[in-house]
Amino acid sequence: AVLPTDRSYLRLKNGVGSVEEVPAGIWKFDWDSSSIVSHISVILINEILGVHAWISGSGASSSSGIPAVAGCAAPAESDARCGTNATVVHHATLEVWGPTKENAFKAMHPDLPQIFPE
Repeated sequence: AVLPTDRSYLRLKNGVGSVEEVPAGIWKFDWDSSSIVSHISVILINEILGVHAWISGSGASSSSGIPAVAGCAAPAESDARCGTNATVVHHATLEVWGPTKENAFKAMHPDLPQIFPE
């Protein structure tokens, strides 16, 4: 196990080009199995990889996972407020189900190809 004082942060460029150190953000969904697997992943990232991680947000539908990891400001809302200068706080999501993710991706891709590459 890696002690909290010995864990590192992700080093990412922000919207203005400088580097920020941030914890790995896990976007979870509002059903039990997603909550369980998300919390387990936070524990493994913290304890095994030695990187600070946290549950950074949640949504009621799989379709919120794509805008969450793309850096949209309000991924769980109908207007996710996506843009090119987004600061990404959600880095992974688990338990995205079926065609929901594909439909969400296809709906967002034409308008924002720089955020949602194929």
